[in-house]
Amino acid sequence: MRPTYRCRTCAAHWPCPTARLVLTRLYQDDPAGLRRHLTAHLRHARRDLAETAPGVDAAALTVRFLGWLSPDGGAVPPDDGRGSADDP
Repeated sequence: MRPTYRCRTCAAHWPCPTARLVLTRLYQDDPAGLRRHLTAHLRHARRDLAETAPGVDAAALTVRFLGWLSPDGGAVPPDDGRGSADDP
């Protein structure tokens, strides 16, 4: 995953739909824990990508890492891949 923050399996931007599904299942009883986990990865990504890819937009990273969570902190079901654009 680091330093590019792409999925090791599918090479999509992490968290990819498969990672989202796995994370949703792992944290199904702990939505706050999921948010903390993703926030920690977001902090690392901002730092790492600032060094390796300085043009990366911090707001886009936030949407990518946290934008798929529901307002109550839980996970929104992963996209089934039909008709939506890839994450930035």
